[in-house]
Amino acid sequence: MSSRGVRFFLLGYYGFGNWGDELSLLASIETLSQISEKTGVPFSIEVLYASTQPLIAFPGKVQIVERKEWLAIFRALRRADFVMVAGGSLLQDKTSFRSLLYYLFLLRLALCWRKKVIFYGCGLGPLERTLSRVMVNALLQKVSLFVARDTETFQYLTSLRGLEEVVVLGGDPVLYWSNRLPARNPSGERVAFFLRSEGLTMEKVSRELQSFAKLSGERVEIVAFHEARDGRFLSEIARRAGCSYRVFSKPQEIWDYFSSLKMVFSMRLHPLIIATLFGIPWFAFDIDPKIAAFSDSLGFNNLLALDDFAARQLSECLQCVPSLGEKISAVRQSLVESYLETEKSLLNYLVAEMERRAGGDAS
Repeated sequence: MSSRGVRFFLLGYYGFGNWGDELSLLASIETLSQISEKTGVPFSIEVLYASTQPLIAFPGKVQIVERKEWLAIFRALRRADFVMVAGGSLLQDKTSFRSLLYYLFLLRLALCWRKKVIFYGCGLGPLERTLSRVMVNALLQKVSLFVARDTETFQYLTSLRGLEEVVVLGGDPVLYWSNRLPARNPSGERVAFFLRSEGLTMEKVSRELQSFAKLSGERVEIVAFHEARDGRFLSEIARRAGCSYRVFSKPQEIWDYFSSLKMVFSMRLHPLIIATLFGIPWFAFDIDPKIAAFSDSLGFNNLLALDDFAARQLSECLQCVPSLGEKISAVRQSLVESYLETEKSLLNYLVAEMERRAGGDAS
């Protein structure tokens, strides 16, 4: 092993204001830092990021590589021992086929330069194009470790020939925070709606939310978990509905906010994961395969269609708070255990790989 230690280059959809991606990144960096301490091997980390101004405070000496600076990206890839995709569903073409090509190019280049490629707590897809599936499947054959965050991804990967030895079922990196959260107020003060702009009609949503607040008597807040994409749309809905509007500027604000919630309705995955960690009852709108997969993995029947975004249906969901809260508290530990398996898999792989390299250096 070289005296310089081990170098990582982390890839993901980082720096675009999506708190799910930011929290996954921060958790992954913290995990690598802990592994470095356990092994006594210094790690250096570089992160592909949308700008030079991170939304989160990185621990240690983490270096940002701006995603538009191609020369800096090439240098980071060349320096790295491991190229790691940390969290999210990076390999998908539903949002953007161009984005898929961008990341496939970087990962292919890393493999050409004989870097070890790791997917840590990741999902896969959706892949709607045949060409996308062909390119992604070809890349996956070269991956050194893929820790899947959900059973759907795990089952798909293990169905591909030759991947059985490198695929592990784990959990989402955000589960890292499970034992680092503040205590929750059991009474709860508000009902939070984590919405996104896709699929919603401003007039209907604002009208139904206003009616829901009156019917239920609850304090209702609209939350933008990806403000850069949804903020303008959601703030206008909040204004029309007469509801509070919430955005976050740092992780601690997120934890403190969730600790005060009574119930969550969400169109995004990570608010559901965080709600589960806090034991908060939640319902999700079935607009994303990874949301459905998460709900199914917990054995819940708490998915709503967008057509159910109506005051009376939302009010009926409130009646399920006690029973749903008990179910969520019961499955919380299994989620935490899935994360421990995720961390363990990464630790075991890195230790084995560093020992192999140290033996090679000695010979």
